[in-house]
Amino acid sequence: MSDPKLQLDWQVIGHEPILRFLENSLVKRSLAHAYIFAGPAKIGKTTIAKRFCRFVICEKFTKLDFSVNDLAQLGCGECNPCRMNAKGLYADFHIVERELNKSGVLKKNISIEQIRNLRSRLNKRSYQNSYKVVLIPEAEALSVEAGNGLLKFLEEPTPKTILILNVTDKNLVLPTILSRCQTLQFAPVPRETVYQDLLSRGLNNNDAWEIAALSAGRPTVAVQLAENKDVFDEYKKNISDIFGLLTVSLSERWLRLDSLLGRAEQKQKSLAIMQNLSAIFRDLQLIQIYQDNLIQHVFLRDELSVLGRRNVSWFKKIKQVQRGIDLVERNVTPRLVLETILMTNED
Repeated sequence: MSDPKLQLDWQVIGHEPILRFLENSLVKRSLAHAYIFAGPAKIGKTTIAKRFCRFVICEKFTKLDFSVNDLAQLGCGECNPCRMNAKGLYADFHIVERELNKSGVLKKNISIEQIRNLRSRLNKRSYQNSYKVVLIPEAEALSVEAGNGLLKFLEEPTPKTILILNVTDKNLVLPTILSRCQTLQFAPVPRETVYQDLLSRGLNNNDAWEIAALSAGRPTVAVQLAENKDVFDEYKKNISDIFGLLTVSLSERWLRLDSLLGRAEQKQKSLAIMQNLSAIFRDLQLIQIYQDNLIQHVFLRDELSVLGRRNVSWFKKIKQVQRGIDLVERNVTPRLVLETILMTNED
């Protein structure tokens, strides 16, 4: 028997089992007081969390005598909470994110002060006599003190309050928090699913397939590339430039590396370069083991095929990049780390 059709407009690609679970929770009114949405970045967790919050705060959620057929009425856009939420004015929807420091740079952690302020607001009566909803898009950024402060709320949650923690890895959350939340594990969306969605948006076959592959199962990335051709073209150029580092002489390699790094924000740029190098090395490994159909950068298939057949342990290169990322995060000189990675392509 096929799964029942989803009733709500989630505005997201894929993740049907999770969406079906959440819809069933709405029908049964069996909502957890806290959820962990775990999975890679830009995979759709935040979109789904915001849509779920929209459905919960809709007046129809509290007024309807629910059946599956009633679901389609949620998020009506007509009731007062829906209208206020659409304008960003719904007072009981709280998003907790890292703040900027005095230099305008994002702080490393979400602070205990932010969590104390949140708990103070949650202890007050709802403005709309509806649900109070909290979304923390980067819950792994909670400081230890903030995590412990949040734990106090989880131990004694206020009525009609829902907390959603988005994380890239559930193991980055304090075990005491993890044990008190309903965890939903998000996986990359199949390439074919992303491809079919992009076709439905009017993309041609070639662009839809290239973007579906480049997105690596991340719908948010796919939509961003599909909706802005300049971004798509720039993305491909950036990957081509990084791949080019592997195909030229050492002297030319260092000149090109200088150009890519520039003089400002070298740490951030080097981390981005290494993330892309890791994906390129993965493609080369797939080609080496004759799994060409799984490569991410399909627009470079011919060039990757030439390099991928060489007698190189691409798996070791991937591990080397992972170590390099760790070193740069610890403030080792980015240029030195990249030079070590790029010094040779021989095993």
